[in-house]
Amino acid sequence: MHQPRRFPVFARAIFFRAILALAAFLPAAAHASYEDIVSAFTAIRSNTTFPVQGKTLDDIEETFGPRRQPSLSGSYDWHRGIDIDGTGGENILAAYGGTFEKLDYSASAGNYVVIKHTLPSSVAFGPNPAKQTWTTFYTYYMHLSDDSVTLIDNQGWAKGSAITAGTTIGYLGNTGGSGGEAYAYHLHFELRFGTSNPLENQIAGDGLTATDAWFDPHMHPLLLFNPNDATLRGASSGATYAQSLSLLAAGTHADGLTFQYTSSLDELPMLNRFDVTVREIASGNVVLSHTLDFNQRLGFDATTNAALDTRDLTQPYSAPQYFEDADTTFNSQLVVPTSWLGAYNSAAYSVGVTASDIWLNATSLTVSAVPEPTTYAALAGLLALGAVTWRRR
Repeated sequence: MHQPRRFPVFARAIFFRAILALAAFLPAAAHASYEDIVSAFTAIRSNTTFPVQGKTLDDIEETFGPRRQPSLSGSYDWHRGIDIDGTGGENILAAYGGTFEKLDYSASAGNYVVIKHTLPSSVAFGPNPAKQTWTTFYTYYMHLSDDSVTLIDNQGWAKGSAITAGTTIGYLGNTGGSGGEAYAYHLHFELRFGTSNPLENQIAGDGLTATDAWFDPHMHPLLLFNPNDATLRGASSGATYAQSLSLLAAGTHADGLTFQYTSSLDELPMLNRFDVTVREIASGNVVLSHTLDFNQRLGFDATTNAALDTRDLTQPYSAPQYFEDADTTFNSQLVVPTSWLGAYNSAAYSVGVTASDIWLNATSLTVSAVPEPTTYAALAGLLALGAVTWRRR
C-alpha cells in the first residue's frame, strides 16, 4: 500500500516556521489585538486565587520569559511559567474555577495537575485563519508532592469534574526536575491560553492543521491577578509601582548598547515587551525596528523548545538578570548590537526603546546611536502604574 510522504522531523520546524512567518501578513482581523487578551483576563481577576495558600507576589522566585537559571550557573533559558517559593506540604489552590483536566507525571514537571477554564467571552487570537476565536485557558501546577496523588484519588476527581477557585488540588513538593533537596521547594505555575499544546507539539504531529492553534500557548501567569490587590502585594501594598529605562555604561555588553529595565517593585516582575526603533535624527524617519514580545513570542522562535531557549544575538536581544530574594527591584536588560545597527551606528541616528508590561503600561527612552560617555546611566524614563499617560496600540 502506498504510504503518504511526511516531512522529515528535522525539516518540519523549518517548513512551519516559514508558514508562520507568512501568516504575519494576513489581514488584521486574523490577528487579535493583545489588548483583547488583557481585557479578557482583567474581567476575571477579581475571582482568582493565588495558587499557594498564604503566599503573596513577594514569594515569586522566578518569573516568566527569558531568565538566568539559578540552578544551572546562570545559563539562559525561556521560563514558561513562574516559580512560587514555599514549604513542602503547603496547600496548592486552584487559581480560577473550571474543570479538572488531569493529574500526570513527567521527569521535568514531576506530579502535576491541569485545570481547564472558560473565559466569560471569546477572544480572537493567533495567525490561523481557520481558528481565530478562543474561550479556553489552562492552568498547570507542577512539582507537587506525592501526597497530592493520594488527595486527588480520595476526591475521586476525573476529567470534567467541577473545581472552584481556591479548592486545594495538591501540596507543594519538589518532584521532577525541580532541583531536588538542594533547591527551594516551589510551585511551577503556568497559564496556557487557547490550547494546552505547545507549538512544538503541534508541529511534531501531522504538522499545523486547521484545528491547531498555530501559536505557543504559554502566557505570563500574572495576567490572572490584580497587581493592585493589597493582600497579594503584602508589605508593598502602599508602594508605587513604576518602570524605568536607563542606558548602561559602554562595554556592559561588548557587542552594543545596553538598556537597563527596572520595575520599582520586585513583587511585580511583569515585563512583557521591548520595541526598538532607529530613526534618522534630521528627518525623523524610521530606518530600522525590532520587537521582542514575551507573551506573543514576537522576535522569538517558538517552533521548538530548543529554539526558544536559544537567543538570536544578531538582533536586539534580552539579557535577563538574576532574580534574587534580597532584591527590592526587578531588573532586566536589552542589548542592541552594533552589528544590527550597521550603517546606522552613527551620531546621525537615534535608538529609541519602549518597554511594556503585561498590562500595557509603558516607559520609553531615546538616545543617540553613538552616545556621549556622559549620557550613560544618566537617562531614565519613568512611568507610574497609577499615572499611565499612554498605552501601546
